[in-house]
Order: sequence, then C-alpha cells, then structure tokens
Amino acid sequence: MSTTQQAQQPEDREIHGTADIYSVVSELLARAAPGLSKEELEWFKKSGEIAQASFRNFAAALKAIEQSGAFDSNKTVSRMLFFFSDYVRCLEAMIFVADFADEQLRIRELMEQ
Repeated sequence: MSTTQQAQQPEDREIHGTADIYSVVSELLARAAPGLSKEELEWFKKSGEIAQASFRNFAAALKAIEQSGAFDSNKTVSRMLFFFSDYVRCLEAMIFVADFADEQLRIRELMEQ
C-alpha cells in the first residue's frame, strides 16, 4: 500500500485506533497534504535522512547501554523497552512523512508533464 493510500483524504476516513505518534502524524499529513507547496514537501522529504541518522545513533546508544550493564534490572529493562518502542515509532513516523512527501512530489511532477 502506498503512503498516499495510507494517508487518505480526511473526508474518506474516520480516525480510529490509538493516538500514538505515527497515527497522529499520518492524520495530520493527510489533512495538510493538498495545501502543501513543493518547497514544503521537499522540506518534509528530508525527515527521512534525519530519521536514518537517528537510527544509527540509537543503535550506538543501545550498544553502550548494554555494555554498561543497565539491562540487569527487570524494572529498568521494562521502562527502557517502552521508551525504545516509542522512540522507534517516532522515527517510523518521520520515515513515513519523508516517503509520503516524496510520493506527492512524484505525483505532482507526473501531473505537470
């Protein structure tokens, strides 16, 4: 399924599910997309590069945390896993935005031809 299909126009769908970061960003993007300029879409497209860099930093941080012994306590592990899950979901939302913006730019380019 394309990112455009995932972020359909608001009149085509109701809001369902959990209001996590990915869902909120997806809904907002779907509602804003028709009014975004080419320059704005280019800016949103850059979020993918930022997310990739963040994933690399995240991997390095996880390795450092593991080596520090911070995963020795079950209570600590549980809290960290929830945090990591939320962080990855934020990065996932940034990648979705980048893919959506790229797709919108391609569609607009095709329409101009």
